[in-house]
Amino acid sequence: EELIEIPFHKLNIQQVVELNTKILKNCGMLEKNLPKNEIVPRLKADCEEFKEKIPILQCLRSPDLKPRHWLKIEQTLDRKLLGAENLTLYTFEDASAFEGENAMAIEEVAGQATGEARLEDSLKKVDLIWKSFELAVVPYRDARDIFILAGFDELQVALDDSNVTIATISASRHIGSLKPRIDEWARQLDLFGKTFEAWTTVQTSWIYLEAIFSAPDIQRQLPQEAKMFMVVDKSWKEMMRFVSKYPLALPAMTQNGYFEILQKNF
Repeated sequence: EELIEIPFHKLNIQQVVELNTKILKNCGMLEKNLPKNEIVPRLKADCEEFKEKIPILQCLRSPDLKPRHWLKIEQTLDRKLLGAENLTLYTFEDASAFEGENAMAIEEVAGQATGEARLEDSLKKVDLIWKSFELAVVPYRDARDIFILAGFDELQVALDDSNVTIATISASRHIGSLKPRIDEWARQLDLFGKTFEAWTTVQTSWIYLEAIFSAPDIQRQLPQEAKMFMVVDKSWKEMMRFVSKYPLALPAMTQNGYFEILQKNF
């Protein structure tokens, strides 16, 4: 009777389960040690009946349920639940929440909510990685204002891990409302990967050619090639100076049009 009257949002499921288990255990002892009576069998039957409701009760008290999930439960039970006053266990008993198709529908919604919550946790880890991950920009040959990119391995590991996480989430049947965010992450990581590949290729070529065309005699011997290199050299140095000031990896690799610049310079 107390459980039925407690405000539903205050119902502690762990305590409910422990109480029901304790009473059932006591009923077993009482059956053996008391004379035959009508009280213990009735108490035991009530607890056995309540025990069958606990899985649905756990679903309804799941912390993963969001308003969008409660709307589905409202539709299933044909009851106003969000923001409803005097919401108790009896409200759900009266709506047949623990029976047949209603119970199955609630389990499905709760399972979806839990699945989405686990996926959101994984997505938050990806968000957290790229929120603060900075490119390792280092001076080139001790020059003050000429920079190159270092730390390729660390960057590649972070990119690979993020790609695996996003692919795993994308393949989940619980992706639901996360799909737009996952699609956007997949797009950004794809662009990130292509930009990173182009970046390393251009940097390798630039380092090789810079050593050649920095020699005055080579510039005289190959004036046309030297002129072409100077165009790329200027673009590369300007890009790297900007990145040295704003080294956040995700914006640098996806939002500044660097992929197109690097493709043009390759």
